Amino acid sequence: MKNSLVLLTFLNICTCSFAQAQTSSNTNTQREGQSNAISNIQKKSESDATTPTKLAGVTFGFGAGYGLSFFDRKEYSLTTDSVHALKIGNTNKGSFVISSIITVRLGKVASKPGTNKLFGQEGFREIKKGKKTENTDVARNRDRWTLNLAINIAEVNTDGLSFNKPVDGGLGLGYSFGDNIQLALFVDVMRYRQMRDYITTDYNNKPIPKGKDVYTALDGNDNELFTTKTAAGLSLKLIYTIANKE
Repeated sequence: MKNSLVLLTFLNICTCSFAQAQTSSNTNTQREGQSNAISNIQKKSESDATTPTKLAGVTFGFGAGYGLSFFDRKEYSLTTDSVHALKIGNTNKGSFVISSIITVRLGKVASKPGTNKLFGQEGFREIKKGKKTENTDVARNRDRWTLNLAINIAEVNTDGLSFNKPVDGGLGLGYSFGDNIQLALFVDVMRYRQMRDYITTDYNNKPIPKGKDVYTALDGNDNELFTTKTAAGLSLKLIYTIANKE
């Protein structure tokens, strides 16, 4: 009888020990699974943070800079006395220009979160620095060039701020310093309202006849006195692009 009791007690102890060991093993397995899941999430986040994001081939943005016209623009006025004689003066050929920009990237580049650098889409490549060879994924200089189309929105010169009614703009070659910033040189085409040549030739420092009377005020929209002339120029603009990601 005593032997049976001892055997039963031993079996109970073994059963409890096995159950505790199984529970501990399951708990450890669950903890390892949670730890692996957290580790995988962290690795994915780190990978996403370091994986370059491809930049779109065509983007939009805004540019601002200094423009210089090759055209000798004139400004016109009438004297305030009873004669109302025509006065012709020169205007500043330079102006500060604000433009909307369409950018076409000539190379395939990418960006990484938290950096201002451009990276190549092909990944790492070998470059030589002196006698050493290094691996880099930074974009080549040739891939940083862009082609830009500008439409001028506003112009600031000695006459003040004016919003462009004619469609002025230009075509420019740019160089990207980051995913949003580039510097571009433009060849611009601009249109100006200027007084007709025969008016300036015949009536400089004289009143301009208007039927039996003379002009007492000038209106640039008056096609009898003014015409639209086209001129070329250059401008250097700093461009900020938006909607860069593919």
